[in-house]
Amino acid sequence: HTSTVSIAMKLITRFAFVLSFSLSLSLSPLPPNISPYDNNSGTGMATRSAILRAVDASLTKAIEAGETLIEVEFPPLLTLSGSKRKSQFDDFDNISELDANKDFAIELMTLNREALQSGKDCWLLFPDLKELETSASEWVGEKFSKVTRTTIEAATECITGGQFVKPWGSQFVSAVSSMINDPEKTTSTLLGDTSYLDEISSIKPPMLSIAVQPGNGGPVEDWINLEKYSAACSDGHTLCVVNGALDKVRDGYYPAFAFPSLAKTASRFYTNFSAAYYLRPISDKGLYGWVYRQYGEPYQVVMQKPLRKEDGSVTVEDVVVWTGDDVKPSFVDAVRYMIEAVKDD
Repeated sequence: HTSTVSIAMKLITRFAFVLSFSLSLSLSPLPPNISPYDNNSGTGMATRSAILRAVDASLTKAIEAGETLIEVEFPPLLTLSGSKRKSQFDDFDNISELDANKDFAIELMTLNREALQSGKDCWLLFPDLKELETSASEWVGEKFSKVTRTTIEAATECITGGQFVKPWGSQFVSAVSSMINDPEKTTSTLLGDTSYLDEISSIKPPMLSIAVQPGNGGPVEDWINLEKYSAACSDGHTLCVVNGALDKVRDGYYPAFAFPSLAKTASRFYTNFSAAYYLRPISDKGLYGWVYRQYGEPYQVVMQKPLRKEDGSVTVEDVVVWTGDDVKPSFVDAVRYMIEAVKDD
């Protein structure tokens, strides 16, 4: 009896795997050149173009479907070229990651999307004034003036009427800056130049806001303030968070006893986000793959298998080992799916 049950379970597992593999034929493939077995540092442009267009299409679909809380997650440094291109196995700093996310968000919001045709009703929210200042000096011209550029702090204070939760570190720097530079005589501060802030008004709130890497590598108050900002925006407003590491917020990376306000925000707010585009690397037990989703499609776990040719070169085969619904698999489950696929191979 036990043997019969065991055989039946194996048959069910195999059927589920074959079915998921068949379904994968209609799923979007992984973007090119993202395998750790690909050591060509010049392939980042193809990766960037593919991810940018996929995010644009997925974000548009999500907005059209009525989603108002959207997340976009992918490894930003994989979209760069040359020595700047990094995988999760490489050493990199938060500034490089933030710069990559900044540039990606600006390109995303200046694509020819329907959401941008109504003028400057789209706000790009930077985590700090320095990044905004850099973006304004690097991205110039009429094309990039379609987007209102501001900070999470300025936007939250504007829309909520001053309910911004200021991080302790920035409070200290602001106080020191006021002593060094008189704010009535200069716009330059230790945190950046406030003259680069676009004019915003609560009378004309945005219909779409994109927050660039809030909280991740910065103060946790960014995540808290985004909830305040979103709640105060008008009906029909969409908030999209680009590479805000929301999994860390939701999955208890920050313990509730040490970050009680963030824990409340996570359960009340960030559990309601829908992934328009999700690309997260997974690796364990000598296996490597991705949890992947584009809006309107189920989540999939894609294992990448290196295949060595007779000439010594290596190609990579993308194998879909699991597909689900709109519920993202955990890291543990994703690894288990890859292990089971290897055993069944």
